Amino acid sequence: MADTGRYQTVLTFLIVYVLLAWPPFLYLNREVLGEVVETLSTVDPLVAVWMVSATAILAGLFRASEGVKRYNQFLAAPKNVVAVLVGLSFLLAATSWWAVPEAVFYVEVDVTLSQALVLILLCQAPMLVLLSLLTVLERAISPE
Repeated sequence: MADTGRYQTVLTFLIVYVLLAWPPFLYLNREVLGEVVETLSTVDPLVAVWMVSATAILAGLFRASEGVKRYNQFLAAPKNVVAVLVGLSFLLAATSWWAVPEAVFYVEVDVTLSQALVLILLCQAPMLVLLSLLTVLERAISPE
C-alpha cells in the first residue's frame, strides 16, 4: 500500500512540473520542433546520456519520495514563508526550461546552447536543495 502512495506522490510532482515546463516550451519553439524530432530520431550518444540521466532522476525521486511528499504538501497549502519559498523554487525550476531561452532571446545576449543549459540547471538548484533538505528532515523525524 505504501508503494502506491509513493508512486502517486512522485507522479503528481512530475505531472505538475511537466505541465508547467513543456506546453509553454513546445508552443514557444513550435517552428523548430520538426528539426528536434528529426535529431532525436537518429541514434546519438547524447540521446543515450539524456535517457540515462532521466532514468537516474526518476529513480532519485522515488528514493526521495518522503521529501517529494513533503514538497507536495508545501505546494498544496502554502501557509508560511518557507512554503512560499518551496513553491517559488518549484515554479522557478519548472518554468526555467522556457523562460531562460526566452529571456536570452529577448535581451539578445550571445549565449551558446551549453551556456543556456547551464543557466537552466542553475535554476533547478534551489528546488533540488529544498527537496534534499525536506527528504532529510522527513527521514530524521520518522519513527523508523
